[in-house]
Amino acid sequence: MAHIHAEPGQHDITVNMFIVHIEDGKSKILLNRHKKLNKLMCVGGHMELDETPWHAVLREICEETGYEINQLKVLQSAPNLEQNPNSNATYWPIPITVQSHRYGSENHFHDTLDYAFLTTELPNGEPDEGESREFHWLDLAEMSALSDDETVANSRETSKFILENFTNWRAEEISKFGGTQWQN
Repeated sequence: MAHIHAEPGQHDITVNMFIVHIEDGKSKILLNRHKKLNKLMCVGGHMELDETPWHAVLREICEETGYEINQLKVLQSAPNLEQNPNSNATYWPIPITVQSHRYGSENHFHDTLDYAFLTTELPNGEPDEGESREFHWLDLAEMSALSDDETVANSRETSKFILENFTNWRAEEISKFGGTQWQN
C-alpha cells in the first residue's frame, strides 16, 4: 500500500517481520532484497486503513514470503495479558521493538512495530506476484558483516538483536492471539 500520510512531517504505521529459521541447530534470519531501495531488509509493509497492526503482520507475511501462518510461531519477550471472554478488548502479540525513522530523503516518517517469528520450515507457498523473490537466510556473523550499502541499519541491528536474544523468549502459537487469517 502507498503512504497514507503523504504530507511533510506525517507518519505512517508500518510493520516489520523478522523470521528466524532453525535447521540442524543453526539459526538464520530471513532478509529479502527491497525492490525500490535495492537493499537487504526484513519483510514488512504498511498497515492499511481497515486492519489492525497484527492483521497487517499476517497479511504481509503471506504476501511477501509465501509462509502459511501455521508454519510460524510468534516470539514474545515479555508476558502477555490473557484474553478475557468478558472484555471487548483483543490482546495482540507484543512487538519486539517499536521504532520511528525517516523514510528516504523526504520529510516523511515510518512508525514501525517489529515482530519476530520462529520456524523450522521453509515457506509452503510463493510470494505474491510483484513481491521480491530474492531471499537470503543469514546467521549472526553474516548479518554483522553487512555494510550500510547492502542493508539499512535498523534491519541489521534488529536482526542481530533478535538472533542474540530469541532463545530467551517464548515461542507462542499464532492462533493464541485470535485470527489466524488476515482477511477482514
